Amino acid sequence: MKGIKKILALLMAFSLTFNSLSYAAELTSEKAAAKVKVMMDIIMDRYVGEGSEEISEAELMDAAIKGMFDELDVYSEYYNRDEYKKFIESVSGKFGGIGVYINDNNGAVEVVRPIQGTPGFEAGFAKGDIIIKIEDEDVRGYSINKVVSLIRGDEGTSVRVTVLRGTEEVEMIVTRAIISVPAIEVKELSKVLKREVSEEDTKKIKFIQLIDFNDHINKELTKVLNESKTDGTEGIIFDVRDNPGGYLVEVVNILKQLVPEGPIIHTIDKDGNKETRSSYLKNPPFKIVVITNNASASASEIFTAAVKESGVGKVVGETTYGKGVVQEIKVFLTTGDAFKITMQEYLTRDENKINGIGIEPDYKVEVPTYKIREVKRLKLNDKADDVKRIKKMLKYLGYEITDDTDVYTKDVLLAIKKFQKEQGLFPYGVADFSTQSKLNTVVRDKIKEKDIQAEKAYEVMKDMLK
Repeated sequence: MKGIKKILALLMAFSLTFNSLSYAAELTSEKAAAKVKVMMDIIMDRYVGEGSEEISEAELMDAAIKGMFDELDVYSEYYNRDEYKKFIESVSGKFGGIGVYINDNNGAVEVVRPIQGTPGFEAGFAKGDIIIKIEDEDVRGYSINKVVSLIRGDEGTSVRVTVLRGTEEVEMIVTRAIISVPAIEVKELSKVLKREVSEEDTKKIKFIQLIDFNDHINKELTKVLNESKTDGTEGIIFDVRDNPGGYLVEVVNILKQLVPEGPIIHTIDKDGNKETRSSYLKNPPFKIVVITNNASASASEIFTAAVKESGVGKVVGETTYGKGVVQEIKVFLTTGDAFKITMQEYLTRDENKINGIGIEPDYKVEVPTYKIREVKRLKLNDKADDVKRIKKMLKYLGYEITDDTDVYTKDVLLAIKKFQKEQGLFPYGVADFSTQSKLNTVVRDKIKEKDIQAEKAYEVMKDMLK
């Protein structure tokens, strides 16, 4: 089946005509079109593979188009009618589902975070969970859109989802609900820091989480910003951790209210044409600190870069994801399907490239994932991605680690040995299953106990307001 789809994809690349679009292309070769027609006819008339399943012309066409987009970057994608409907629901901030953000982590569909108050949050989904099964279907290797289509459904129906949490498989049965995703959340500073904050700082400093740059964030945030101009707020800590991005126009309109006059972002197309979107604000109303992590992407990176490079604020946390390209959506009006395609690259205010690079924070504060994924013992001189995770976790816990490579070095052995002794495990320096499991637990508990990135952001903000 996969081979047939690939052949069709290559052939159809020469012959498809998008007659519902104003920029439709003519067939480049009548022979190519005829060849595709012959192959489709043969498949429809004679194909018997995989349990004699039937396949329609529409399915073949979808497979062909998807094959073309498989040759492009990871952000360009074709949506059939149902997939496009779900995509629009997701960016509008209201849909039927379980309420978890997911992303693609090296081919694995990973939970970025559950949305508080949703069925997914109540069921116990956690940051770093890898979705491996939906009902009885193994979804390893599936695209995010395919996984989303299997998870979403009508309100009140249930779905069984199995995740890989560290080295353990966890099964959850979740009842779907209508998910309304807020674009922002204003949080009490004392609750974020989990300790008392002075009344003066509570009045002067506001903490706002930017969850998603969807189509209503500008309306929600503008209301809060206008209130902040009259309620004594002098500084705002914006949290864009795990923010996947969203609409370019929304983030630009927000930044026009926050950063001083000058460029916000430059976009460049395939022919080198550059367009600059700018702020004309004479006096920015607030000092700003932005908190980032390695899942802050796209529009959240535009936001972060503009704040940093304009001088209106500082960045605390981790290097951002590095998505510096802009997609446009094109819709087939007659059929309801659509595609998203990368058509521009963006550069920051100072014309720095971000794609594949990300934005470095002014104050680096790293928080590790507590999900070691491979079930295997790791010892001196072993090489594995999980060694890098273990090093980051040990460093976070205060052990002396000299590098961040994937090699199990002597300092890791000594740190693991010390960790094992402190946790009542056999201290022999090998990261066995029990040690990895305990390391996951200890790091998870420390992360929940104290938000060290928010603490640093608060410290930086206080210095800025002196």
